[in-house]
Amino acid sequence: MSIFKTIDTLDRDEIVDFISPAKSFAWNFQPSKEGRSGSIEFRRPPGVDSAKKTKHWVAFAMSFIWMSMTSNPQAFIDDLTKTKSTFRKVRHPDFQDRLIRAAKEIGEYWNLDPRLEQEDDVEKLHITMMNDASFEWLSKTGRGYRWSENS
Repeated sequence: MSIFKTIDTLDRDEIVDFISPAKSFAWNFQPSKEGRSGSIEFRRPPGVDSAKKTKHWVAFAMSFIWMSMTSNPQAFIDDLTKTKSTFRKVRHPDFQDRLIRAAKEIGEYWNLDPRLEQEDDVEKLHITMMNDASFEWLSKTGRGYRWSENS
């Protein structure tokens, strides 16, 4: 069963549990469950070492949320299925264009720098809170993730 068909069969709280089963995930959707605060926690942004990159990360998160709120989910699914991407590495054909359009709509375009396409700098990243399964998954990438010595 495809990921989209699975999600179609779930209610809101089940979707939250499916995409973010614990608060230790990078984007924690647990508080958005029925009867909770309604927020989303960004718990693991990429390591940033400058004001410009920090502004970019905030602009990216805000633009991504706005894009998600204003996009037609069926059009997104239809476009994505045409690319034959696997779920492990999804690359939507016009994701960047949609993100930039969303950034312009909310006035964050000048803080968003699409050239940055940031990845974690594992030397600067301090992992202090994460469940064992998530850390094991990160470790399998072979990029050298490790627990912070400060934890």
